[in-house]
This record gives sequence, C-alpha cells and structure tokens, in this order.
Amino acid sequence: MPTDDPRPRSPGGITHRGVVRDFNRAVILGAIKAAGQLSRADLAKGSGLSKPTVSAICQSLIDEGMIREIGTGSSAVGRKPILLELDPGGGYAVGVKLMESSFVLAVTDLTGEVVASGEAALSAGDPGAALRQVARRVRALVRRRNIPAERVLGVGVAMSGVVDHLAGTLAYSPVLHWRSVAVADQLEAILELPVVVDNDVNAVAQSEHWFGLGHACQHFLTLSIGRGIGLGIVVHGQLYRGACGGAGEFGHVVVDPHGLPCDCGKRGCLETLASDPALTRAVAAAAGEPLSLEAAARRARAGDAALARVFADAGRVLGTQVASLINTFNPERIIIMGEGTRHADLVLPSLHEAVAEHALAALRERLEITVGAWDDLRWARAAANMLLSSAFIRPMSMVEQAPGTQQVSTIRRVPV
Repeated sequence: MPTDDPRPRSPGGITHRGVVRDFNRAVILGAIKAAGQLSRADLAKGSGLSKPTVSAICQSLIDEGMIREIGTGSSAVGRKPILLELDPGGGYAVGVKLMESSFVLAVTDLTGEVVASGEAALSAGDPGAALRQVARRVRALVRRRNIPAERVLGVGVAMSGVVDHLAGTLAYSPVLHWRSVAVADQLEAILELPVVVDNDVNAVAQSEHWFGLGHACQHFLTLSIGRGIGLGIVVHGQLYRGACGGAGEFGHVVVDPHGLPCDCGKRGCLETLASDPALTRAVAAAAGEPLSLEAAARRARAGDAALARVFADAGRVLGTQVASLINTFNPERIIIMGEGTRHADLVLPSLHEAVAEHALAALRERLEITVGAWDDLRWARAAANMLLSSAFIRPMSMVEQAPGTQQVSTIRRVPV
C-alpha cells in the first residue's frame, strides 16, 4: 500500500525513501491511467496518500512532462477540481518481440500508442551477438524517430519459452534454442536502460488485459497458435506465471506419448499435432507434395476434402485440450491469437465441437471464445506495454471500483 511514512525502512533498518517515492509515483500514474482523468482530491481519496503528498507528486510529474492539467471537473460545492491526465509524450517504451529468425520493434508513448516501429532479421545462433544486434536496432530506431533519449523509460522483451520475469533471464526456449541467457542484464549493460523480459504470450495477455479483448475480464486465457502453442493465464485480474515463469507451456502437454519428437525433447506434445509445423507436415502427406499453409488453406476452402480434414483434425485435437483448460480454470473468455488464426475458419468449427463434447456444460455457458487480431507489431507493442506497466501501480481501493483492472506486480528494478 502507498505510505506517507517519512522514514520507511527495510527489515534490516535501512531507509528506503527513494523506493517509497517511486512506488507512490507509480500509484498516482496508475490511478490516472486507469481512470483517464482524475483530480488531486480523487487521487488522495483513492490512494490513501495525504493531500500534500499527492500534490507534491503531481507537481513533480507535471514538471517532468508525464502528466498535464486539462481543465476542471464538476463539483457540487466549492471550487471545481482541476483534472489531470497522462501526457502521451511524457515518456516512451520500446518493445521487442524475438522470433526464430527475426525480431520486431515498437516504440509506444505513455498511453501505449505506437509511434515508431521496425523489423529486422535475427541471427539467433549466438545469444550475445543476437542481443547486441537488437540493441543496435533499438538505438537506431529511437534516433531515427527523433525521440528524446531522456524520455525513453526502458525496453520490454517478449520471447517464447520459460522466462524468469523477476530475474530477467530466459531459462529455455525451444524456438530460439537458447538456454540460461541473462537477457535483461546483457541489454541493460549495452543500452543503459531498464529492461523487463517475459514470455511472449504472457506479455500479450497482459496487454490484452490493459487495452484489448481482456479489458473487462477478471478471468481469461490467451491462447497463441502458430509456430508454437502458448498460453497466457489471467486469474483475478492478475497474470499468473507459475513458480519459475513456466506457467502456460500449453504446447508441451503430451497428447500421444508415442507420437513424433518435439523440440522440447519429449514425444507427442500438442505442438507436434496442432502447430503450424505440424499442419505443414500433415498437409504434405495429404496432398502428396509440399504446400505452404496458405496454399493448402485456399485449396481446402475451394473444396479439397483431404486438406480440409487436416485443418479440422488439428482443431479437434486443440479443442479437446482447450476443454481441459476450461474445466481447470473456468475462464470467462478465451482469446485465440497468433499467426495460426489466419486459418481460423478451417480450425475453429471442429475446435468448438470438441469443446462442446469435452468441457463441462456448466462452465461453457458463460464462456466466450473469440479470435483476436494478429500481427507481429501487436506482439512488439505488448512487450512495450509490459515495460509501461512497471510504471503503473493501481491502488487496491481504485481497483475495486474499476472491474477488469489489475494491480501490476513489482518488477526487477535497475538504476538508469
């Protein structure tokens, strides 16, 4: 909770005024972001901070250009309150979405809107060299767009695999083939900026909760299908990462123990049956020749029954496993995203049939399964929003008044 205590101390007795000041600033920023516009009196009432503390923090944020006064609100008695809102140009976040052979960059303003973007090939063989390449592109994009360096708050990096979000390390990625990589430390050393790192589906789930299809939901799942299959889990408005960052490795649920080898080292994982590479193998077998998924989808839509069956079979396998998620988490919404949604019309009918067959009826009644818009830039924006979220902490009293919002967990902090 926010505090006015002038001498906050750690358990060891060391004064941490700066930590409390930063926390209280984040509370104020988060409250304004959640509401859009608030007065100083509203902030004091909702945060539990004293009016003098709120006034001092707001003045500091105005001086720094992070918030601005925008006029007066209504009041039954007395002077009309002056309203405050975020100043979009008060800060910028860089988002990086790392993929198997490329990466996408997005720079967002303080409200999460993309103001610059870029894409480049990635040589992922050497993690250190790859991260140096990313750092060079980040610097070049910020410089090319004339974004003031002092306004860049930091960098968010999203990638597939098991990520220790607090430590900023990647434990293992079967897509990038990286193990035990200190991603945040390496990028921070080069860029001299704070860096946050998370699994890519976690990042997009959090972004959907802030800005997208999960905004009004307290319990939802984000299912990513495409090169791999991943899961973002939001419970009680909080992103759930698990004990070591590995929650949501849905693609590595074993469906057939005697099935094909998976990149993770096991056999018969869901990804070996319903990911894009699995579909590509099944398409080649059904067609008797190699085909791109786009070409196979066109032929399936034109009436090729064998190819249509390939997509339907993948949907059925996926739907059976999704039914298990429904029975486990009882979500109010499942958002399906990723490049695999390009063929959603061929996959979703059988997925829905499998869900209807295997999920408990009582849990299906209030469930909505929806397909989100997908492109690489959306994922990079999610990575930038992940960085922004570290600056926005919402007081619990205000969270209770605003269903669908979340209090963001504390992240790893480094000096700039």
